[in-house]
Amino acid sequence: MAALVLAALLNAGPAGGTQSLPATDIEQAVQQAIAARLRDDGRAASVSVVGRVADQRLPVGRARVAVGDVGGPWPRIRAGVPVRLLVDERAVRSMTVWVEINEEREVMAYAADYPARRAGAGVAMRMTRINMACCTGHAVNVASEVSTLRTVHAVRAGAPVMQSDFEPMPDVVAQQRVDVEVARGPVHLSTVGTAMTDARIGDLVPVRAEPAQTLVRGRVIARNKVRVDE
Repeated sequence: MAALVLAALLNAGPAGGTQSLPATDIEQAVQQAIAARLRDDGRAASVSVVGRVADQRLPVGRARVAVGDVGGPWPRIRAGVPVRLLVDERAVRSMTVWVEINEEREVMAYAADYPARRAGAGVAMRMTRINMACCTGHAVNVASEVSTLRTVHAVRAGAPVMQSDFEPMPDVVAQQRVDVEVARGPVHLSTVGTAMTDARIGDLVPVRAEPAQTLVRGRVIARNKVRVDE
């Protein structure tokens, strides 16, 4: 997003060729700029300045407050906003103004910690109020949205349940039992085994076949089913 430039009125000082820019003007410019950016992102969030912003003495001339882009992940609960103070379109001072962003909403949250690759059907959730400035993307509205998926990474109790936390369940799951079909010419035999890695239909996957515990490679032909051609 291009830097947002907001006009700020300055009061002329009595001597020394300087003028005063009140801290409240800088804070207001930053709050308005960040609030506008959040609205553009479709977020109904409030913005407050944290920490101390001092009044500024600047050279006499036409002054403006230029509010720059926030680096790093966006949005987030606390952010340092780069600000330039311009006089007659010349930057005379740079500073950082810290803000806190609040977007409390009722959302689904994790009821406990869960590891990566936990099936969505086994993830407990509860409704709670969370400051959603913490996160990007879309929150999960109901548990059924992810019941057929699994977690991509470990998740923490109390964190919002986000769609990006989940991925489709593979057709074959590592360390899970699979049916193994062995084709030897016109003869087809079947047994069971344990998949060594995740795989999807069409992938080759190593399987430890029973009863001899022989390691073979087969192609996934259906959910939990592998064919070994010999």
